[in-house]
This record gives sequence, C-alpha cells and structure tokens, in this order.
Amino acid sequence: PVSAPTNLLRPNLDSDNGNGPVSSPVSAPTNDNDDDAEDDIHETNTEIDVAASTTETSESVPKSTPEDQSSPETTTNVDQSTPEETTNVDQSTPETLTSVDQSVPEETTTNVAESTPDETKAAAAMGIDNGPAAKSGYRVSGSSGQCTYPGPIIRLKRGVKHGLFLKGGSEETNLHLHGLHIKGYGNGDNNHRFVKGSDNMLVYDIDLPADQHMGGTHWYHSHIHGNTWEQVQGGAFGMIIIDDNGHPVGTEDANVLEFLRTSKHEKVLIIDDSKKSNSYTANGMESEVLEFVQNQWYRLRILTVGVDAHTSGINVIFDDYDADACHIHAMAHDGIFRFEVPRPHTVKEYPLTTASRLDVAIRCKQDIVIKVNGQQIVEVRTSEEEEAEEGTPYPGGSTASWKSARLEYTKNLTSENAEETMKLRVDETNINGVSQASHKPMCNKNTKGDFQYGTIQEWKFSGVNTHPFHVHVYPMQVVSDGCGPNHDKGEFYDTILAPESSISKPCIVRLYFVD
Repeated sequence: PVSAPTNLLRPNLDSDNGNGPVSSPVSAPTNDNDDDAEDDIHETNTEIDVAASTTETSESVPKSTPEDQSSPETTTNVDQSTPEETTNVDQSTPETLTSVDQSVPEETTTNVAESTPDETKAAAAMGIDNGPAAKSGYRVSGSSGQCTYPGPIIRLKRGVKHGLFLKGGSEETNLHLHGLHIKGYGNGDNNHRFVKGSDNMLVYDIDLPADQHMGGTHWYHSHIHGNTWEQVQGGAFGMIIIDDNGHPVGTEDANVLEFLRTSKHEKVLIIDDSKKSNSYTANGMESEVLEFVQNQWYRLRILTVGVDAHTSGINVIFDDYDADACHIHAMAHDGIFRFEVPRPHTVKEYPLTTASRLDVAIRCKQDIVIKVNGQQIVEVRTSEEEEAEEGTPYPGGSTASWKSARLEYTKNLTSENAEETMKLRVDETNINGVSQASHKPMCNKNTKGDFQYGTIQEWKFSGVNTHPFHVHVYPMQVVSDGCGPNHDKGEFYDTILAPESSISKPCIVRLYFVD
C-alpha cells in the first residue's frame, strides 16, 4: 500500500486503572502451514500496551529492560525489573531498549525474564530513560505507571521471526512498522486493522529472514486513518532497531564488526516536534546531553518525527565551532546502508524529512552542540575519563570505506531496465489530484490496475515539497539529481521530500517489487 498524504503521523488510550495492566503471558499464534519453515528462523514474542498517561501515580517506568532469554517457554511476556532493580537504572542517558536475545537457537520461542540490576544499568547506558508523560503512547506490557514519549525502543534481530502483541486502549489504534520490508497484509504491517479495549490485541507477525531483510534503524507509529495525526502528536511513536545478528553486512573486518555489534558504540537521538509547533525535543527533552568518550567512534541512530503541518523539512546541524572538532560520516539512510560505508567525507548538515532515519559514524575530540532548524537541542560532552573502546567504522582502522552487502530489494537498480514508468504529482493533500479522503488506491497508471510483483518501477516526482512521500514495505533508490538536497543520488530511502523537484527537473526513483 502507498501512504497517501495525511500530515504524518490521538488516542486518549486509557487501558487500565492507572496502576498498569495485569497481563498473563500470551501464547504465540499458531500457523498450520509452518511445517516447512526454515530451521534457522527462530521465533520470539513481545507484548506492549497502548495506554494513556495517568496522574494517579507518580512512579516513573524505567524503559530500559534488557531481557534474559534463559527460560525456554513457548509463550512470552515482557516483564519489568523489580523496584530494587529500578533504583539501579542510570537515567542520565537518553535511549531505550526492549532487546530480544536469540542466544538459544534450538528454542522456537523464548521467555523474557526479569533483568538483574547490572543488566538494567548497562542497558540504560544505551537506552532512552523515562521521558515525559504522553497523552497517547505505548509501554511494555506488565509495567506500571505512565506511558511516555518517545515510546520504548523495540529491538529486533535479523534472521529471527518475531511476534509483537499490541493491547488496545480506549480508542481505536494500530501500528505502522515504518521502514520494515515485511508483508503488508494479514497480520503483517497492515494499517487497515485496528484494536480497541484492554482485553483485545493485535498480533503482528514480523518475519525477518536474513536473506530478505537487512538490519537498520526504523520506527513505529499509530496509523489509524482519521486519528493518525492526533495519536502521533500525543506521543504514539518510537524507534525500531534491527540488529544484523551476525549476518553479512559487507565486511569481515574485526574493527568494523566490533563497532557495529557493540552497544558501547551506540547512541540514539529521537527528534520530534509533537509537543509544540516549530519547537523540537531530543529524546523527549527540551535539552539533551549525550556523553561521548573523547576520540571514540559512535554509531548515532537519528529518527526525526514531524507533526507540524507547516513544516516539511527538518534540518539537523552538528555545530562544532571548530572545523576539526568532530568527524561525522553518514552510514545509512532510512535503515539501509549506503553502498559505500561510511560516506568518505565529513558532512555536518543534514536536511531530513518528517519521517527520516539517519545513522552516522561520529567521533569528537571536544564538545559540540546539535541544532534542529536553528534550535539547539543537544549538547555532546566529551570526556577523557575512559579509554576509547576498540572498534571503528573503517576496515583495519584506516579511512577507507567498505562496500555494503545488498539484498534483492536493495540492489543497485541504476543500470537495470525499468519495466514501467509513471509520473506523480505529490501535493500536501493529494497524489495526482486524488486525495486520501477519497479512500481510493493508487493504481498503476499504465494498466489502470495493480502493480505487478517482480517489476522494477521508475517513478518521476514533482511537487514533493510540502508532504513527504512514503511507500510501505518497499524502499526507493534515488536515480536523479532532482531529489536534492535531502537525498543523495544512488542511495536508498523510504521517505522522499524533494523541494527542488519540478516537471522540468523531476525527482526520479526506482523500486523493485520483490521479497
């Protein structure tokens, strides 16, 4: 399905009495056709609530909850740390994690157990701490207290089959798993489904075969037609991280793999304007601090969420006052590695959309600030208290880029023949004059019917300057210069904003409709 313009991404989703739901483990859905499933695809299930923030309790829920997968259960429920463990959570760092460890390959499903104090504190160092209360939002099932925004980070693993259970609230709602290359029908990323009421839930089948899905940074948000904007504006969004889980990325260099796989090298920055028009927060806070070890490389995962109807672009600037204070190199756009990783030269200004993800490799020798549309929202503080960890984005510690491994849906299409071409005029409220309110599908203009599986499409955009264009499931490769300055020619993105595009200079992209 193609997302028709609705300015991005409400419910007062009160699913309990304010003390948090009491939930029992949820059985994984059975599939009578799974007898021939691949042996190397393991399953794991995670349950989250949709609920309103409440004022009946002042307890704040720590959202860093690493899960111990030691208990071989066939059902799964995400539990929270005990109060004693909660006191050990370091809340000075702004990131959140709901990680699922597939360390026991012979199990088809795994139980998520309580974390120890050390595990909880370690996860907090790389996860978002308690953010402000959300009008609408999510929390891990079984936790008490308020829903906060951003919502909990959902960590998934490449090569693993996941089950995500979304419990209902007082209004209809659902999830869009933005950026994931999974089925868009049935119990997949199907935004035509919804759930309401705390006794009901939606099941999301998130199957990530290693040969059909890359690791990367994505996000989830409410996508209930008619209420999407209100719910996301209330806080119903969060980040998804898919770990490569040991599968090929394009290099076997130990330095690079250490950098990509070690949590000590990861930082998260979620930028949004959901609380005030033309004013941004970082990880739910007006002023955020990221702690860096001096001269250590980090993978900074950035998500931008915009709900202001009058803002189409989000400009992120690394302002270091000194040209040599930091090295900042783009690694991935919208959850997909660049063809050459990292980008050879430093770039300190990134024009992004209201639904972008950007991974950068960053190393700083002194403090800097990060600004969004001119507003300072982050201070990066460097410290010499620790030695820099091993691991760099470059093979052998050099400064040479490496070529990323590609899957069929992200292969280079620039030299391929496009079976079909189509022109698209994207305005704030319509595509080719057809508004989202009409509830009409975007058909193949050439055949007046469905698009065909296995075809390479070439689409030529004009007017994509007020509302970004996003296709569920399938990313787009930019193949012309008319998509600047937000996009680099030759790279893949799943959300397009092309303020310089026109009929005479269109933004041209290609899509490959394959699994």
